[in-house]
This record gives sequence, C-alpha cells and structure tokens, in this order.
Amino acid sequence: MNLKNIALITLLVIGSASVAKADSITGGIGIGGGVSQPWTSTTVFFNSPAVVTSTVGDFTAIPLFSQVTMASSFDYAITTPENVVIFTGPDGAELIVNQVTSSVLHDGTSVVIDGVATLDLTGFDPTVGNFTITASNNGGALSFEATAAAAATPEPASLALFGTGLLGIVGIARRRLSV
Repeated sequence: MNLKNIALITLLVIGSASVAKADSITGGIGIGGGVSQPWTSTTVFFNSPAVVTSTVGDFTAIPLFSQVTMASSFDYAITTPENVVIFTGPDGAELIVNQVTSSVLHDGTSVVIDGVATLDLTGFDPTVGNFTITASNNGGALSFEATAAAAATPEPASLALFGTGLLGIVGIARRRLSV
C-alpha cells in the first residue's frame, strides 16, 4: 500500500467521524384528574393517582387511563424550582419542573401555569419540553409536550483513537520512504 492510499484512508476515517443523535422524546402526554381545588395564588394541589388521558408520538407506549402518581402540591410562585417532580408514571415517566414561565389566576375561578420541564422516559434520554397545568372549578389537568431537538453527542473515543493511529502509520511510512 503506498503513501497516498494510506493518507486517503486516514482522511476518509477521520471525515466519517460523525455526530450521533441522542434518543430524545417527541410528542405529548395529557394527565387528567390531577389538579384539585382549592388552589392559591402561589400553590396548586394535586389529586393522586391521576390518569393518562392522551398520548401522542413517543408517549403512545403508555396506555391510556394508566395511573400516575402526582406530587401533593406545587409552589408555582418559585420561577426556578429545584428538582420538583410533578408526576411519576409507567415506563419510568417522571416530570421534573425546571422553570415556570407564566402563571395566570382568573378571579379565583381558574389558574393556568406554563413552564419548562424535563421528562424522563425509559428508553429515551431526558428531554426538555413545555408543560401546562390548568385548574378550574370544573377540575384540572396537566399536559407536557416534548418538542426539543435531539442533543448532539460525540461518537466514542475509539473512532478518534483509530484515526490518530492511522495518522501515526502514515508518519512512519513517510519517514521510511524518505530514508
């Protein structure tokens, strides 16, 4: 094998080192019966268990009407809560609130809370998405929609090690040919 072929193979290997995509969640889930009265201007209270009322995308693996365990309450006045788990459910589903982006209390008859949360689901990487908690005199619900793009993760270091090994072989071959 001549020096040009070795150099070409090395460039092809290094050039083919791609970036892998993590398995992020896409779709949405709705939880019904999860929010109860009374709520306050800073806290919403949950009923447990609640049930899955709708699923879209990757969430379709979770059966409709399966039970989820809700937190007892959520203080939505804290805009950046730390590790507040809103619900846990089947398939390792766990919703952790990252940030409350808005909350609107309507004359004591309803409250709508929007924010950003991370959802864990078995078989997927933790995925950031948007959540909405709605409570009214008629009951309440929680929804989560994951629309985040997959995060880029580098290929294993073994591919880079292989490429640098080939570069070393090219260097040795070049030195031998020049002597």
